[in-house]
Amino acid sequence: MSQFLGGAIGVAIAQSLFNNRLLAALAERAPGVDAQLVLHTGATDLRNSFPEQDVPGVISAYLDGLRWVWILTIAMMGFAMLVSVLDYVPSREDEGQRQSHVKEGGDKMDPVHMMA
Repeated sequence: MSQFLGGAIGVAIAQSLFNNRLLAALAERAPGVDAQLVLHTGATDLRNSFPEQDVPGVISAYLDGLRWVWILTIAMMGFAMLVSVLDYVPSREDEGQRQSHVKEGGDKMDPVHMMA
């Protein structure tokens, strides 16, 4: 469930970040270009949809949006790695329970106990 929810929320955040950064960069690098047309044009059709003099600014703005999405992705991956590593660090309470279990004979490695 959390993987599904995290993926859905992550895609929504990345799309919003991409759109906002693209629009901000377009205002600086290609001010005469229709921003809505850029948003609705696919990445593979950018060179064919705009005049030749506007293409470098449009592509630069598009790459700026993608750069911020990659930064977000790397940050989310780092956070996930940190959480997963911290999940495997045993606490003192867990260590105490494990030692008492061993003292009671709960860690025997004979085949009879392993089959049960």
